[in-house]
Amino acid sequence: MLKLSGDKGRPPVYATASAPLTFKAGDAEVVKEGPAALVASQSDAVAVGVLSAAWPKDGELFFLLTADPPDSEGVQAFATDPAKVFAQAVQDNRAIVGTVQIDTPDPYLNATLPGVLLGYNGTWNSPVFCHGAISWHNQYAGWRVAYGGTVAGWHDRVQSHMKAFYRVQHEDGRFPSLLENDEIYNMGEVLVDQALYDWEWTGDLEPLRDGGFEAIARHLTWGEKNMRTPNGLYENFLNAWNTDYKWCNGGGGTIASVYYWRANKLMADVAARLGRDPSVFQERADEIATAMKTYLRSERLGGYGEFRDRFGHKLLHESPDFSTIYTSIDAGFATPFESHCMLRFALRRFGVVEGLPRDGKLVYSSEWLPNHYSTRGIYTAEILHSLIAMYRTGQSEVAEPLRRAVDGSFFSGPGPGSTGLNIRPDGAYAPPTDFTDPLSLYLRNVVRGCLVYRWMLQTNG
Repeated sequence: MLKLSGDKGRPPVYATASAPLTFKAGDAEVVKEGPAALVASQSDAVAVGVLSAAWPKDGELFFLLTADPPDSEGVQAFATDPAKVFAQAVQDNRAIVGTVQIDTPDPYLNATLPGVLLGYNGTWNSPVFCHGAISWHNQYAGWRVAYGGTVAGWHDRVQSHMKAFYRVQHEDGRFPSLLENDEIYNMGEVLVDQALYDWEWTGDLEPLRDGGFEAIARHLTWGEKNMRTPNGLYENFLNAWNTDYKWCNGGGGTIASVYYWRANKLMADVAARLGRDPSVFQERADEIATAMKTYLRSERLGGYGEFRDRFGHKLLHESPDFSTIYTSIDAGFATPFESHCMLRFALRRFGVVEGLPRDGKLVYSSEWLPNHYSTRGIYTAEILHSLIAMYRTGQSEVAEPLRRAVDGSFFSGPGPGSTGLNIRPDGAYAPPTDFTDPLSLYLRNVVRGCLVYRWMLQTNG
């Protein structure tokens, strides 16, 4: 078995085949020149793994490329009978693709979903969903990595993800952003939302009875102590994907306030079902709702602003980005009229790219110029989450051109059958490929959005 060592502490990659094989670091710059040039190249700088072998006379050649060590069970099974392992892999992939099946009049949608399921499966690294299937294959708590598992019926994986982070929760109630480490990110808000979202679908109280309720309650107490502003709102602080370069400087924002409102509202329901006191959660939810309507609602906008300054003139920033808009709609906080007004504001102000294949359209994530990472761009997951808000409010005709453009990105990018974090104005996706947020939200958009299907089993018991 051949080995290609990783750099900067990354694990090595191993390769073997059912015929004599060469495996080396080739020059990624010559990929465009074709296979022959790539096989002849050599590079230690901009490298790409190159495997080559003479095709056997029997017409079958099986490759294995893996990060698993040579003595692992899977590698040993391949060495013994590669054809059998390949057949099992094909069967496993068909089973994964079969977890969500659709048959729609749109062949692009039908063809895209299987690749999404395979890519999403690639993000799973037990016991959690990782940040990405390829790049960022790190065990982060978020962002929106588990919603797809819920709608695909992979509840065992969703609960495994939750329990893993319940076990490493800090004593004060904060959830670390990484399973074996912590960074400045506050991923607890969306983690809790996904845990409660899964309960809404299954109606199964056992995960909450088995430690989940206490973990979420501790998180909500931590949030009240550390993220609540004097006027009763909650601060957006690195609490969603697009907040890398989005700051509220201590002011209360819509995203965090909505997450804490929904979590407390649902926890009051859970508490009552478990025979616990729901009053602390209900009182918090009511206080947050009042504060939002008092300090974040904009009459000019007809909905909710981005955040209110904590200092100085304490102004309301009345130009929300898409994440503020879709979060307030998706959580059920915004009224139908407010939802309509905010979506209308976005589609008129943010910038729409037209003229794409199949009459597709793309929309920028905000009107905040100049373009900058996370604050304004064309982001796959942001469009997908916005589509869910549009479908929820009955605006399917507005949503469909955007959906067609997202589907088109799977057919016009560096990895056909995949999509990435970004979509270029020409409709092709840009890496990182198979980033978890777009994959998870694509699944949720198909099931919850354009098919308008949602389990609410907790309403029956």
